Amino acid sequence: MNWSKTKTIFIICFLLLDLFLGYQLYERQVRNENYDNLVQNSAEDILQKNNIKIDVPIPDVENKNITFLKGRSLKFVDSSGDLIDDLKTLEGSKDNPKEKITAFKNGTLIEGTLSKPVPVPKNKSEREDFLNQYIYKGSDYSYWKLDEENHMMLFVQKYEDKPVFIKDRKDINILQLLISDGKVTGYRQTYFKFKKTNQLDIINPTTAINNLWSKNVLPVSEHPKIKKIQLGYYNLVGDVNTNQPLIFVPVWYFKVKTDSGQHEYFVNAVSGSVQPTDDKQDTE
Repeated sequence: MNWSKTKTIFIICFLLLDLFLGYQLYERQVRNENYDNLVQNSAEDILQKNNIKIDVPIPDVENKNITFLKGRSLKFVDSSGDLIDDLKTLEGSKDNPKEKITAFKNGTLIEGTLSKPVPVPKNKSEREDFLNQYIYKGSDYSYWKLDEENHMMLFVQKYEDKPVFIKDRKDINILQLLISDGKVTGYRQTYFKFKKTNQLDIINPTTAINNLWSKNVLPVSEHPKIKKIQLGYYNLVGDVNTNQPLIFVPVWYFKVKTDSGQHEYFVNAVSGSVQPTDDKQDTE
C-alpha cells in the first residue's frame, strides 16, 4: 500500500468535508437572518396596521454578553454586626453629621435618616448629585418613578447600565427615598451583588411589542403610545426575603401611555412571555 497516496487522499477528503460543513454553516446563517428579518417585518406591519405608536427609538438587539444573572443581597454589616466602613463614612462625623444609618433584616436592609432634610431632586442631574452624596454606591442606581401616594421616590439598581427589577412589588425598586413636605428625610436601601451565568440569544423589542399586542395588553381602543423601551433584568426564581440567590432573566421593559394613564410592562426577552403590571407611572 502506498502510504503517501493514501495520506494525500485523506487530506483531500478532510478539505472537502471542511468546505461542505462551512457551506452548511453559511446556509444556516443566511436562513436564520432571513427568518429574523421576516419576523421583524411582520411584527412591524402588525403594529403599523393597528396604529400602535412608538414615540422613542427602538433599541438595537444586543445579544453580546447577555446572560442570566445570579444575585445575592449584600450585607451592610461586618461579622461583629457593625456597619461597614463605607456607611460609617456616609454618616459623617459628630461635628458634621450627614445621616444616621440603621441595619435590619440580618444586615441586608438599611434605613438612613438625614440630619438635615434636602429638597426633592427634580431632574436627572439633581438626582445623581443626591445619590452620590448620601447613598452607598449611589451611581449603581437609576430613577424609576415618583410614588406620590406613598410619598417616595423610587430607584432600581443597574447592572452594566441595565435596570434590575425584583418580582416582589414592594421591593421592586430596591432604593426608596422618603419624602415629607417636599423634602427627602431619609431612605431605605438594599444592594445586590450580581454574577453572569449562561449566555443567551434574545428576541428583538419589536417582537416583544407584538407579543404585548397579541395578548391584548395594548388594546387599540386605548390608543397606546410607547414612551420608553429598555433592556433590563427581572427575577423569576428566588425569594428576596431568603439568603438564597435570585435568578434574573433578561426582559424588555416598556412604559406605555394610554387613555387611562401610564403603565409599565415586562416581556421575557428569551421566551417572549408577557408579565404585565397594574402600576401607573408618572411622567418624567
